[in-house]
Amino acid sequence: MRFRTTFRLTLLLFALAAVFARLGAWQLERMEQKQELFARFDSAPEMALADAIASEAEFARVRAWGRFDTARHLLLDNRIHAGKAGVHVLTPFYTSDARVVLVNRGWLPLAPDRRSLPAVPTENE
Repeated sequence: MRFRTTFRLTLLLFALAAVFARLGAWQLERMEQKQELFARFDSAPEMALADAIASEAEFARVRAWGRFDTARHLLLDNRIHAGKAGVHVLTPFYTSDARVVLVNRGWLPLAPDRRSLPAVPTENE
């Protein structure tokens, strides 16, 4: 059996090539958008916590004094990091001026069987 090219097959292959080329261009556009986002994040201004909340700044470097609530944590599930399943740890932080801020304290790996939750290290304990 010999392979024979038809007009329909050629047309289909050109259409697929155009679609894949557009998808590649879209990926390059997304890369530029992410680079711009990271640049804005890296050049975020330093602000007091109250100023950052009042200005609703998208990105800000904030310094606050207070304590973490060591009894409560929210675990945001189904987060992948370096190919491993885990959770993001969100902990309430009580500032010295009586504000409560939810702080993302980072990612922790889950046990392979998912029967036990990860231990959340807290400096105040």
